[in-house]
Amino acid sequence: MDTDKHRLNSFMEKLLDGVEVEWKSLGKIGELVRGNGLQKKDFTETGVPAIHYGQIYTYYGLSTTETKSFVSPELAINHLLYPLCGYSR
Repeated sequence: MDTDKHRLNSFMEKLLDGVEVEWKSLGKIGELVRGNGLQKKDFTETGVPAIHYGQIYTYYGLSTTETKSFVSPELAINHLLYPLCGYSR
């Protein structure tokens, strides 16, 4: 666990590159609600970038700068879409 925490801190330091930030928990900036997940019919050819749970292990690696899938702006309005899954090595 210490190694994972060290790797995360190192990654964050590189990502921020000296920029000062105010840290807040997600619960302080929005309401976290578990939805039913996205179905194949929810995905579109263009729109708001989204990552489907099934693509995490088959298409994406540890990180990405662009998505393969999209959802309509109406579906994603004022929402942070994220998959509820764990990472294992």
